[in-house]
Amino acid sequence: LLEAQRAFPFLTSSSSHAKMILMNEEFDAQAAARRLVRYWDRRRAMLGAVPGSDGDRRSGGNTDMVASFSRDCVEHPSDQDMVRIVDEWDVDRLKKRHARMDPVVQRRALACVKEWQSRREAEMDRELAKLSNAAKTAWNDARKTRPDLADSSAHRSIFLRSVEYDPVLAARRMVKYWELKYRLFGKERAFGPVKVEDMEDVDGCGEELHRGVFYLLPGTDEHGRTVLFLRADKLPASAEGLRRALKVIWFVLHSSLALRSTWNAGAVLLIYVRGLSMHNLSMEFGSTVCPLLFDSVPIKIKAMHDLFPPRGAWFVQVARPVFRWLIGRKARARVVEHEGTKGGIEEVLQELVECGMREENLPEVVGGTLDEE
Repeated sequence: LLEAQRAFPFLTSSSSHAKMILMNEEFDAQAAARRLVRYWDRRRAMLGAVPGSDGDRRSGGNTDMVASFSRDCVEHPSDQDMVRIVDEWDVDRLKKRHARMDPVVQRRALACVKEWQSRREAEMDRELAKLSNAAKTAWNDARKTRPDLADSSAHRSIFLRSVEYDPVLAARRMVKYWELKYRLFGKERAFGPVKVEDMEDVDGCGEELHRGVFYLLPGTDEHGRTVLFLRADKLPASAEGLRRALKVIWFVLHSSLALRSTWNAGAVLLIYVRGLSMHNLSMEFGSTVCPLLFDSVPIKIKAMHDLFPPRGAWFVQVARPVFRWLIGRKARARVVEHEGTKGGIEEVLQELVECGMREENLPEVVGGTLDEE
């Protein structure tokens, strides 16, 4: 088996060969592992060294049908498998997390992953070239000013990973990111970290920060995801206040990127809608907050929970379909509504717990035990 893994480093993690054996063993992992070992031991005894391994001495013109079948089954992971491998293996820390992996398998696997990532970056570059110059105004300026940041391979890879390596979505998201960052903070502050003291002293966002318009909940949910909480009822009533709220949302989203849970499992967004009024909304805010949350900052929002949506309000009837359209088809499919019409807060809390939330990490306003103060 080790010889086969050295020839095909993803043999046990993505190949159709391994999947067939797992299915035949009715998804019993231990039984499948034993069968996989027996298969490669007996195959080597019958046919010799694994094709492509260091022990293979056959010529490139080998017509062995079994060898050809084996190569087709184990050599080429799908793009979907590669996305999963990159997420699960955490390639940047491969040597630490897989210290017991055979060094030859590790080296070949890492080379294969890096090659695949490079191809995705090249595809992303082609998609960037297709976008209009008008759409790329901020990004073009950013990469001229700081090419080491805005035009680097590392920067591209962050956006690719946030959209499961879809080059089209990654290109659009990176361009939108720079557009919104320039719009919110200006070019002069677009290249450095946004700090709490800057938010308070330079942007005047102290009130929005401390009243808890948007913040990170402690810990993670049962699936290891970061949890973000938006208090729509605490949004300011003025246009200028809503602009400051957008900066706070940007700041909190970026803060979550520093958490390993955000990188490994993504984030869940809870929106508390009870008490929302038409004074808390504006077209400028709505058209900016949607791409900010779902189409710019490189975070995977895995689910969105609307808590206590006020069905009767006329402005909600108008704003709701617009908001749903702005967040896009994929985000719409991840929205879960919790009305609490029968059991109130207790009903909503139970539904959130069933979705993986932890009661001790939820604020009291939705039935949890966390004191927001």
